[in-house]
Amino acid sequence: MLFRTGPTMDDDARLLQQLMEESLSFEYQQGGVTVVDDPHTTKWRTLPCLISAQVTYLVKYEIADRGRQNDVQPGEVLLVPPGIRHNLTKISPGPGTSRWSHVNFRVFTSVDILTLIELPLRIQDPGRAVAIGEINARLVPIARNDASATTTAIESLSRAVTRKALGLDLLRLILDVSTPRPRAFEVLRAAQRLSPALVAIDRDLAMPPRSVDALSSLVDLSRSRMQTLFQDAFGMSPMRYLRHRRLERSRQLLLTSDLAVGSVAAQTGFTDQFHFSRAFKSEFGASPLTFRQRVQKAIS
Repeated sequence: MLFRTGPTMDDDARLLQQLMEESLSFEYQQGGVTVVDDPHTTKWRTLPCLISAQVTYLVKYEIADRGRQNDVQPGEVLLVPPGIRHNLTKISPGPGTSRWSHVNFRVFTSVDILTLIELPLRIQDPGRAVAIGEINARLVPIARNDASATTTAIESLSRAVTRKALGLDLLRLILDVSTPRPRAFEVLRAAQRLSPALVAIDRDLAMPPRSVDALSSLVDLSRSRMQTLFQDAFGMSPMRYLRHRRLERSRQLLLTSDLAVGSVAAQTGFTDQFHFSRAFKSEFGASPLTFRQRVQKAIS
């Protein structure tokens, strides 16, 4: 398990539990219960979300930067962490079914909790695998009903509660077989101290950027101390972090909306579409339009 509860729980575990209870958010991007025919491959792709999929067929699971390959057996769950370049290829002959979801879990609106833990690439335990598959399947109709214009406010609230409960149960099943990465708790402590600035940055991505001095006043720190904490937590300066968050948000909008590239740029604080496309390509290796087309083709 990632952490223990009770009288033996240490300070790191207590911090993590506190953050989970106070600031954890669940973002459901998309999912499905999909019948997969032969031949099928996702081709090489990188997504800004966790992929969890319970499959009824044999899958060759390749990870580019780790030089690793795993065979995921029928009935097991494969997990692809956010930001990992991977390729999934169906090996078993005949049709099979995948119950899958693309999700994110964050604290302080922007810190991806999954980047702080070592995930197993596959879950073999039959009971846990089935439970994850069932959660993925239950999330699908909730997302579809969200798009309905005929539901009442109470029905919408009920779906939101159910969706979050399912998401948190999914995270629990994953955390129980995961371990913290080195420095995970240092990052969380720094992020906790910076949380007012992180929330403000994420809330105002479309607005002109705040100055470093303005951000430091939000967290009641000197300019130099705040910059040190940003470097410790994220490996970058506050302004570089702002640019990174704008590009991450733009990537999410390209994946989950039908907004034109110019509208995505405007909603993430880029006043010039050419500058946005150049920055996006520098960060993710493809132009916004090319990135959207590649991912849509890989998912379809």
